[in-house]
Order: sequence, then structure tokens, then C-alpha cells
Amino acid sequence: LQGSGKTTSAAKLAKLVEEKYKKKVMLLSLDVYRPAAQEQLKLLAESNGIQNLPIIGKQQPLDITKRALNAANLNGSEVIIFDTAGRTQIDLPMMSEIKQVKEMTNPVETFLVADSLTGQIAVNVAKEFDTAVNLSSIILTRVDGDARGGAALSMKHVTGKPCLLYTSDAADDSLRVDLGG
Repeated sequence: LQGSGKTTSAAKLAKLVEEKYKKKVMLLSLDVYRPAAQEQLKLLAESNGIQNLPIIGKQQPLDITKRALNAANLNGSEVIIFDTAGRTQIDLPMMSEIKQVKEMTNPVETFLVADSLTGQIAVNVAKEFDTAVNLSSIILTRVDGDARGGAALSMKHVTGKPCLLYTSDAADDSLRVDLGG
């Protein structure tokens, strides 16, 4: 979902995988729609010492995906985290694009990142994304505030997928597997 913290979550997840699991990670942005999205991920990657795919202007998501797979083979990346474009609603061309990326990459994990403050709208989105791309998990951001736990429980119920709760508290930047995870 747009504005849910996908890019920040991607960078934090990459750092977690590198530090905890000692895997070489490469981050890349497939968001060619939001101004500066690719730059944001690049800055987050660089500031955390994480490998990132160089940006080539006007390159489209499927071409970026192909280039990323080749680059990962060349640079020895063991994990690739694709930060896809956000959407405020289900957009058919973008859903087609994300399906094509999934087919091309055959990922081990497919996460939906949702803001826990979104409420029940996120439940419908989770169901539609799960139907379209078979999610492995849902990452809920901003759960350290007055978030609505009911949405998390509902998302878990309608998808059958675990929810990973993510706090933005500076003292605790870790994913917590919860709600059936």
C-alpha cells in the first residue's frame, strides 16, 4: 500500500537479514511511479552499508527485475529484496506488473506491507493481494501507537497468512512474528 512504510521496511528487513542471518543482501526499487522512490531506497541502503542496484533512469520495473537478477549472480547476493510501487487502490496494470515480477523472480517470500492505522480497508486489500500474488506474510507498520489490532486479526483471518508486527520505536527496530507467525 502507498505510504505504508514499504521502502523503510525493505531497508530494515535487509539490515536484519544481513546482521542476524549473515546473508549478503541486495536492495532495489521497482517504484518508477513515485518521485524519488528509487533515490530514497538508495540512500537507505547506502547509509546502512547494504548493496543496492544502481538506478538507470526511465528503466521499467520488468527490465529492472531482469537486471537485478543478473547483478545478484555477479555480485554474490544471497537475498534480493524488491521494493515495489505502492498503490492506494487495486490498480489492474500494476497488479499485472507485480504478477509478472513474481513469475520472473520466483520469490521465497512475498510480503504485503500495510499501515496498521489503515484499519479495515487493509483487510480487503490483503485479501485481494493474497488472491493475486499468494502472499507469504503481512508486515504491519506503526503498531507502536494506537493501532487497531482488529485489522491485524482480520487480515490474518481472511488470508490465513501470518502478520509480522513492526514497531518504529528507535529502541526496538525489529520485526516480531505474531498473530500466527
